[in-house]
Amino acid sequence: MKVLIMGGTSFVSKVVAMTGIDKGYTVDIFTRGSHPLDYKGIHEHIIGDRRNPHDLKKLTGAYDYVIDVTPYFEKDVQMLLDAIDTSNLKRFVMCSTGSVYINLEQGKTIYEDHPRGKDPVYPNDYGYNKYLAEEYLLKHQVPVTIFRPTYIYGEFNDIYRDAYLFESIKKGEIISLEDKCHVQFIYVHDLAQVFYSCLDNKASINKAYNLAHEDKINWTRWIKAGERAVGNNAVIKRITDDEAFSNGQKFPFANIDLFFDTSSLKIDGLFVPNTSLEDGLNKGYKWYQTVDLSYVTKRRFDLD
Repeated sequence: MKVLIMGGTSFVSKVVAMTGIDKGYTVDIFTRGSHPLDYKGIHEHIIGDRRNPHDLKKLTGAYDYVIDVTPYFEKDVQMLLDAIDTSNLKRFVMCSTGSVYINLEQGKTIYEDHPRGKDPVYPNDYGYNKYLAEEYLLKHQVPVTIFRPTYIYGEFNDIYRDAYLFESIKKGEIISLEDKCHVQFIYVHDLAQVFYSCLDNKASINKAYNLAHEDKINWTRWIKAGERAVGNNAVIKRITDDEAFSNGQKFPFANIDLFFDTSSLKIDGLFVPNTSLEDGLNKGYKWYQTVDLSYVTKRRFDLD
């Protein structure tokens, strides 16, 4: 079976592509070519800009599955679907985000039917644009499955979260928000397993799923899990929410409860994330020790 991965050379899309190869799929990837392809097994690496119609014409093959890890706008999925042959497409998987949800309340569990749209809490349109992309896909005549992950972590993470944790602990001091909330994480390899588990699963057609490990995590547990991975203890310097975002972001998360109900995964027979935060950070730190992290992006991030 042939699968097209939109992305394939960084973090989530890289792990998704590598997982597909391990599972025996014929894997093509479409990237801008800005990162090296440093693993084997790809059938074809197609280089281009997904927002350039001329480049999308390079997608001449017929695919059984498409896993779109990088759709940030409605136009992204629209142009992709217009460009590929969908006559035999068995599934289109979209990696969305938990940021599509609005009106979040402390202590409230979020189900897949929670209101989505444009949230004034976020200063950018990241979640809203993902929401529009979801809506377009659900109205399109292709079998689609959408996943809304919480905070993704693990090997190849180029977002300054794992690296922030490990760097701070190695130095012996870490700035942290107060433990006012609980959040959930999803280990990147678990995420990839979930994606592939839906490809031939009829129950998941034209549905959206929350995606997270079931554990509720506060910042102290996140730090302690990092300490065990690094093998060092750190003094925790607590700061207020206002201090965290004044004169540049000082902590890589917002102090907002994010507890997603993920029972639909099990009900519909999909892979259920099972890697604990402690195990995932331990694996991530082993990778972290082997690489040059100059490419890690230090900026503000939403859920994923």
